[in-house]
Amino acid sequence: MKISVALLEIQNPGNLGAIARVMKNFDVKDLILINPKCKINQEAIDRASHAKNILKKAKVKPFSYLKKFDYIIGTTAKLGNNHNIPRTSLPLEKIKAKKAVILFGREDRGLSNKEIKKCDLITTIPSSKKYPTLNISHAAAIVLYEIFKNSKKEKSNSHFTYATRKKKKERPKKNPGKI
Repeated sequence: MKISVALLEIQNPGNLGAIARVMKNFDVKDLILINPKCKINQEAIDRASHAKNILKKAKVKPFSYLKKFDYIIGTTAKLGNNHNIPRTSLPLEKIKAKKAVILFGREDRGLSNKEIKKCDLITTIPSSKKYPTLNISHAAAIVLYEIFKNSKKEKSNSHFTYATRKKKKERPKKNPGKI
């Protein structure tokens, strides 16, 4: 699955850099900026850390550019109900598109209903009913983690094997009593 990230009217360079960094964590390379309200400045670069290459390759495109993807997956904290079908959410673990873009809305107000209607799918992150809205960089981290977790890509912990109780007892102890 090829996933891209699109940020609609990103305002905060810190968030922009943090999103680039989390994209690198989960092996997502394609960043699309739709009508950005901030520049890729030193704050964004510093926050991106080792993901500066993602910021350098970021493309500024119009909303219509997203039509090139098989699926536009919009993110929202505001869930629909039986009468608001455009806001019916697909669980993140069910996303298995060939070529998809995850669309994150504005930091201050998210995606409009008109923009949500242009999405093929909507997803949300289950969170407290008292305060369901996450910071955009935190939301990106969770969404990309869930997609990566279900991908066939090699994980940083895939080389670990877990010892049985018997094997753990056989292991020689060095410096007993010290942690």
